[in-house]
Amino acid sequence: MIDYLLIQKKINYYSCYVKHMINGFCEEFYTNKIHAKRLTSVLERLFANEDEIFLKFFRDEKLSIPYQFLQYLNAQGEILHVGENRYALPPERTIVLPDGQNVVISSLEKNSGQVGSGRFTTEKTAIFLNYDEYVFLPTFEQIIQHYENKLKNHHDIEPSEIVIFNELGSFKSTNFKQVKDGDYYILKVERLLGAQIKTENYFAKRQDREWFVAEIRNGLFVRTRMALRSRKNVNSTYWLSEQSNGLIQVNLQYSLPKEEESLMHLIATPKEYKWSKSYLTTKSQLENIRAIFTHCKLKEVKGNGIHN
Repeated sequence: MIDYLLIQKKINYYSCYVKHMINGFCEEFYTNKIHAKRLTSVLERLFANEDEIFLKFFRDEKLSIPYQFLQYLNAQGEILHVGENRYALPPERTIVLPDGQNVVISSLEKNSGQVGSGRFTTEKTAIFLNYDEYVFLPTFEQIIQHYENKLKNHHDIEPSEIVIFNELGSFKSTNFKQVKDGDYYILKVERLLGAQIKTENYFAKRQDREWFVAEIRNGLFVRTRMALRSRKNVNSTYWLSEQSNGLIQVNLQYSLPKEEESLMHLIATPKEYKWSKSYLTTKSQLENIRAIFTHCKLKEVKGNGIHN
């Protein structure tokens, strides 16, 4: 629990620092966007002396920690990637949570909250959005309908692996004899691009011994997998564990789709930067968390006596 609180404190500090850097550089150079290198060069020096607990929060070995931190802030809408590796500072705005509480993002004022990146306020700023306007939350039915409308015959596709869905859940397989006409699957296809192998994911249906597929774009894989599990009446679960000082640990069976993840980051601290299965929050956010989780049909199971 101490690790979560330390991580959030440092995220809040560096978030404010980066936003002030962007604001200062924009004024200095008479522009509205700043190249990432100007920001990462400063962060590299600061992070060189940073606590190991904070550094381990970022786990993508392909990118430097400063770049991961900028991506983290961009995903939250604290800063805005505007192309060509440049970032801008969007206007301060309020996100209205399901229970009516307000959190401010993109503020130059430091957030001093224990958990979550959103700064709570009793009043809305000039720009405010409901939580389902801040992130688009398509239903599982909408996701499946979207892919159904895009299915195209791809008789020569050669998947390396298939994700099969049934009443017990989902599992990976290389045995294509299990495939049934009319059912939906996720295909994994490996393509050689130069010296690197790129894995592509496809929403797929088998019909008359041929594949009809639609590519799953980045960021939609988790939601698509959840939608196909739910179609077989299998939904992921979560449970709550009460900690000291009014804190609650949220434990997940699987990581969240990116939309729900962004909402959780406003009001809870993840254990790790990407695909976290554990968050720390407060009792005051339980209504919001339960409302957020209903969008991906998560089922609450018994934790440590927290059911209200």
